Amino acid sequence: MEISGEAPTERLIPPSNPVYDVLLIGDILEGGLPIFVMDRVFSAASRSAALHQDRVTLGWFLGGYHSWQGYEYIFVEHSVPARGGEDRPGAFAITNAVWENLDEDRRRIDPASRLIGWWIGMPGQGLYVSDVNFDMHRRYFSSAWQVHLVIDPTMGDAAWFRWEGDVLASTGFLQVSLKDRPRGD
Repeated sequence: MEISGEAPTERLIPPSNPVYDVLLIGDILEGGLPIFVMDRVFSAASRSAALHQDRVTLGWFLGGYHSWQGYEYIFVEHSVPARGGEDRPGAFAITNAVWENLDEDRRRIDPASRLIGWWIGMPGQGLYVSDVNFDMHRRYFSSAWQVHLVIDPTMGDAAWFRWEGDVLASTGFLQVSLKDRPRGD
């Protein structure tokens, strides 16, 4: 199945890859694309939001929309804090510099990766998609394989969202970590 004109790339699904351990977190929405997230990515976004509990922070997710033997999935492999925006009370304004910095970061980190979503740290505001965040996601992340993470660092909690028709629905995810390897490998 092709989504929004973008075909998935063929890649071994993480549970079938012997270098990964996979843990289900929460309940995954049925009938949609599962979200696999590298554990270090989730940790990096959460740490970044926790460092700035006095303001809204945001960042980007890089990774891919993949298929393995007809099974499509999302793989979030990198988290990049947004740079170059304007801090405003209760908001983070996205400027041209933010997009330019993101493109530079993507090329440096993994030129083959896609922008597959974004995260926002909203201290003390709970885990929901605000109207402003919904509009941003609809404008810049309208493909079914693009995801959103809301982090409330004061609660120490987070929630993943993905498109379910016209709605950003909360969903569980699959945490991926590298299996332990003997030292020296």
